[in-house]
Amino acid sequence: MPTKKPLPKAELAKEKQAISITKEAHKQSEPAVPSAAKKASGTALKYREDRNPAHAKSSARDAAKTSAIHMAAANELQKQKEMFEKATKLFNSRNFADAQKLFESAIAGPSIDIAHVARLHVKMCGQRLQKSTVPLDTPEDRYNFAISLINQRTNLDEAERHLKAATQAKENADHFHYALALCLGLNGDFNGCSHHLGRAIALAPNNRSIARNDPDFKEILQAPQLRELFSATK
Repeated sequence: MPTKKPLPKAELAKEKQAISITKEAHKQSEPAVPSAAKKASGTALKYREDRNPAHAKSSARDAAKTSAIHMAAANELQKQKEMFEKATKLFNSRNFADAQKLFESAIAGPSIDIAHVARLHVKMCGQRLQKSTVPLDTPEDRYNFAISLINQRTNLDEAERHLKAATQAKENADHFHYALALCLGLNGDFNGCSHHLGRAIALAPNNRSIARNDPDFKEILQAPQLRELFSATK
């Protein structure tokens, strides 16, 4: 069997170079690794989304709508709180009719807790309005009702109104003038207080000593108008 002659060194080098070039060509022609392809594809997609003006505007509109909704809810809650506070002040001053209206409005607010308490106050206002509708037919009825308001220190304006009506109906009732003087003094009207207390004393002189020893008149008598009334007789 004939033997194969070895290749010359120059040709052997050329053959090795050709094999190396062939291997490199095969590597370059192989498909990319799938994970790398997905990563590259995702990056390209995100880039296209970020560069899409329509997508950016839509996101901005959604954010603006959400912000507006939160702001509107906060404003409604603040209104409900303010309405409830006003109603509470009216309730404490025994203005039950107006307080009831505001409590009813506060029920419609977003806070469930405030709405619950407001609903309870609506019932309480209704109960107190029923009690306050007791007929005040005579001056004595007005006087007695006014005294109850003065003792509670809740609605001196209403007490003053009833006592003025009583004194107009019975001008010579010293206890009407005495009570009206106290009511006006507690309300800070010292001139009116001095006038009606002087009238009460003129009708019944013992009202002077009664007023001097009355704890309700203690601070009121420190006013200059009242000191003049008591300066003549001590």
